[in-house]
Amino acid sequence: MPLSIEKIRQELGIDTRLCVFEISGNVLKVSDEKIMDKLLNRLKQGGSKLKVKLLPDETCGEFRFGVCNVGTASVFKEPSMRSEQVTQAILGETFDTLEIFNDDWVRIRLHFDGYIGWIYRGQVVLMKQEEFSKYSDKVKVQFEKNFGFVREKPNAESTPVRDVVVCSALNVLKAGNNWFMVELPDGKVGWMRKNEVRRFRAIDKRNVNDIIQTAKRFLGVSYLWGGKTPKGFDCSGFVQTVFRINGVRLPRDADMQWGVGDDLGMDFSKFKKGDLLFFSSDGERVTHVGIYLGKDKKVIHSSGFVKINSLDRKSVDYSERLERTFIGAKRVLI
Repeated sequence: MPLSIEKIRQELGIDTRLCVFEISGNVLKVSDEKIMDKLLNRLKQGGSKLKVKLLPDETCGEFRFGVCNVGTASVFKEPSMRSEQVTQAILGETFDTLEIFNDDWVRIRLHFDGYIGWIYRGQVVLMKQEEFSKYSDKVKVQFEKNFGFVREKPNAESTPVRDVVVCSALNVLKAGNNWFMVELPDGKVGWMRKNEVRRFRAIDKRNVNDIIQTAKRFLGVSYLWGGKTPKGFDCSGFVQTVFRINGVRLPRDADMQWGVGDDLGMDFSKFKKGDLLFFSSDGERVTHVGIYLGKDKKVIHSSGFVKINSLDRKSVDYSERLERTFIGAKRVLI
C-alpha cells in the first residue's frame, strides 16, 4: 500500500481487522460507509486518482448475509487455504457478506465482534435479507458443552449430521423427551440432547466465579493461532470465548481487549479474580492476555495450551516470561 494511502488510513483511525481498506488496481475498497465523506475529501486534497468502491459490492448480488454451516470454519486473511487463519466462525454464527471471489471465497464481517476475513463458500450458507430475517427470528438453542454432535435421529448412537462446539446456536423446531429437533443453516434437520443445550437468551447477571469455572474447563486445550473453540484457542480467542459463554461480549484480539474496561495499572493488590492481565513481548504492542484467578498472582491463559501460571517468584507455577512482559490489567466485569 502506498505510503500516502497508509497515512490516510492512520489519520482516519481505520483498523483493517474491522474495516476493509485495500487497493486493488486503481480501486480502493472500503467497507465502512461512515468514513466515506472524510475519505473522499482526503483523497481529493491529495490529488489521488483512485476510485473508491464501498463494500458489499455487486459480486454479492442480493446475498448480503450468511450463516456458518459447519462446526468450526477457518476465517483467513486472504482468499486461500494457504493464508493465515485470523479467526474462526462456529456453527450458526452469522455475518455480513462483503465480497465474493472466484465463486469459492466470501469476504465476511462477523456479527458478534465485527471481525473481517475470508471464508470458504462451501462451509457457509448465504442468504437474502428476507430469508436471513426469518432465520434470525426463530427460537434458538445454544450448545453448552465443549463439543459434540448434531445427530440424524434422537439417539446417541445415531449418525452425526454436524459437529458442534460451545456457543453454537441453532433454530429449534420441536422438543422430544430428551432431545430437541433443530434446523441447520442449510435447512437440514437434526437432533441435540436437551441436557447439552439451553434456550438462547441474554444473561442478566454475570458471576465472576462462573467466569473462572468456565476458564478452567478448557485446561489442557491446545494453542491454535486464530482459534476460538475447544478444538484450539489462541490467547484472546480463549478469553473472548470464556466471557462469551457468560454473556459478556469482548473484542477479538488482545490489543482490542486492552482497549475496553477500567484500567487497573500494575498493582496486584487492586486486582480481583476475573480481571484481564495483559502482556507485551516488545514493551509496545499488547501481544498476550489471560484471566486473573484472584490469588498468588495466578493467571489462566492459552500459551502452548490452556494452563495456569503465576507471576509470583515463590510459586511452583511461576513464569519468568509472564512477569517480565506484564504491562497491566483491565476490569471488564462490574
